[in-house]
Amino acid sequence: MPQFDDKHVKLCGGIIVWDGVTQPETVQQGQQAGKLKYTLKAVFEPHNPDLAIFEQLAQRALLESKWRGQLPPGGRMPIGTVQPGEFNDQFPGWRVISFKTTLKQPDVYDENGAPVDAMRFAQAIYTGQKVDVLAHC
Repeated sequence: MPQFDDKHVKLCGGIIVWDGVTQPETVQQGQQAGKLKYTLKAVFEPHNPDLAIFEQLAQRALLESKWRGQLPPGGRMPIGTVQPGEFNDQFPGWRVISFKTTLKQPDVYDENGAPVDAMRFAQAIYTGQKVDVLAHC
């Protein structure tokens, strides 16, 4: 079942197009300045049923936020559509999500559900790798 709980969904069948988990960036500005930012960008087929659940959770999170359902200036929803020219035109019309966290290094598991040690992330996370992601908005 893709809905993990009332704030999380397991998105299955993504393909990594950007890996910032094995090479995190340091946040330069704002309240998070100095913290490591881990990112993972993945594309999903447009008809993936998990995307509808993710979009519902994102809309609910926006409604419950201090912005009360309206994106602030410069704000973006977490899910978008691959644009022409992106990713060498390999995924036209696919949906793209950028997953980000500054809380801690994300947990990574292999295809059998066993945790992957951080020293072995590079072997498990790379562009083109098919992944499932547990995400929240």
